[in-house]
Amino acid sequence: MAGSFPWEEDIWEGGLSPCYVYYGREDYLAELFIRRLKEALMSPDAVGSNLERFDLEETRWADIIAVARTAPFFFSPWRLVVVETSEESKRELSSVDISIIRDYCLSPAAKTILVVVVSGSVKKSHPLVRL
Repeated sequence: MAGSFPWEEDIWEGGLSPCYVYYGREDYLAELFIRRLKEALMSPDAVGSNLERFDLEETRWADIIAVARTAPFFFSPWRLVVVETSEESKRELSSVDISIIRDYCLSPAAKTILVVVVSGSVKKSHPLVRL
């Protein structure tokens, strides 16, 4: 539906994209979407083991994508991988990082959703937004 956002609709398995990028000064909508994904796809027992959060300042893209490609554990077939960074981040995306991300988005892991949250005043030319 034109003009709608993922947090405004019912979340169902067939209607999900394997990768989302949220950017801007307000992180609330991204967190709302992540919460709705957890509620719709994971049992309360599985959230702790099948939700992975990464700070891009502390973790390399190769490591994040390796986790995303790993099969989920325990109570739910779904895995949610959340990557947080900011526009002010001093870490630049290398050509290797871009290749890793692009390859993953073209061939994502089944039942895994990658959500990238870039907070701050973000330009559309930001490498993560362009991907």
